Amino acid sequence: MFSILRITLIILVSFALAVFLPVLPGEFNSHLISTVALVVLYGLFIGFFINSARERWGKLSSNIASELSRARRVHHIVNELSLIDTERSNKVKTAIVNYLAKFKEIDFNDYEKTNFLFRKVTKPVYSFAKIEHPHEIALYKELLTSLRDWALFRQFIASGLKHQLSRIGWLILSISAVLPTGALFLTRLISLPSKLVAGGSVVMVFLALELLYETEKISGSERNSFTKHYIKNIERLEEK
Repeated sequence: MFSILRITLIILVSFALAVFLPVLPGEFNSHLISTVALVVLYGLFIGFFINSARERWGKLSSNIASELSRARRVHHIVNELSLIDTERSNKVKTAIVNYLAKFKEIDFNDYEKTNFLFRKVTKPVYSFAKIEHPHEIALYKELLTSLRDWALFRQFIASGLKHQLSRIGWLILSISAVLPTGALFLTRLISLPSKLVAGGSVVMVFLALELLYETEKISGSERNSFTKHYIKNIERLEEK
């Protein structure tokens, strides 16, 4: 809703300023090529940040899928080892369910609030009963590897949630948007088509900034989508 309001405001203000602001003397019009170059450079500059943000959220989605895959794998291996140590196997399986179920209660931005539940998954694993059969030893080693990978993907997810553009970064990007905007207004001609082209160009400058903002943050619907993946995986734990 707020995005639609911002976009509407950008369009209205940009065209209003382009049409109604006084056109300055013709000496500025000779710098049209410089203005075009400035707009192109701005496009390349902000395009880099948009692409980086998209890649980051793509990696976040991939890491979430990998984490859930490891959770299912750990549950499956522990199930295989239940004959050796039923008590600890059950503790691990229960801890995994509790870990995934926690996402029903929290916002995905509070991901690190699940740290203590993950520790409850790992703790019983390190005190399993003595394992002697070669097949069981191989399974236990795979269990440790899967747990290590799970912990690693958790670190990637936590880091991805924190790694967002700083206030200084947003300040620099805002200044970089003001420069081509000012140049576009200064190089307008008195004709209406020229004013409309300038207004449209300014709209594109700030819509690119709006796109970066929307790409950079995780919306409420996206966070809900992530948490639903965790909750749905409770049912998938028993899959072969």
